[in-house]
Amino acid sequence: MKAEELRIGNYFYLWDDETGQNKVHYVFEINEDELNGFKSRLRESEPIPLTKEWLLKFGFKKSSLIGFDGGWQHSNDSKYYIQQMSNAITIHLITEESVALLTGFHFVHQLQNLYFALTGEELNLK
Repeated sequence: MKAEELRIGNYFYLWDDETGQNKVHYVFEINEDELNGFKSRLRESEPIPLTKEWLLKFGFKKSSLIGFDGGWQHSNDSKYYIQQMSNAITIHLITEESVALLTGFHFVHQLQNLYFALTGEELNLK
């Protein structure tokens, strides 16, 4: 992962030698090529795939919106409707005048960053 993709509060995977598997961490400090104060950690970090389980953790709920099949809406804001399409997420930004499509989201940190950009609020784990 690259430092410019991340914000404080983003979740990511980091290999844990003790358990022998990836462990979820969050960003609390970014300095050039350092992540959370460790120079090598940024190179070792991996993005977390955006799954239904993560949508649920962030407070999204299954929703049926007319014209869209099998999607999700966040409990705090119904203007954003998310659909899982093959291996990517498509976000429909719905206003009274139009529907805008935002496509190509594959990872948890991407959704966190977009949600913050659109709403000014963090996506917190529920």
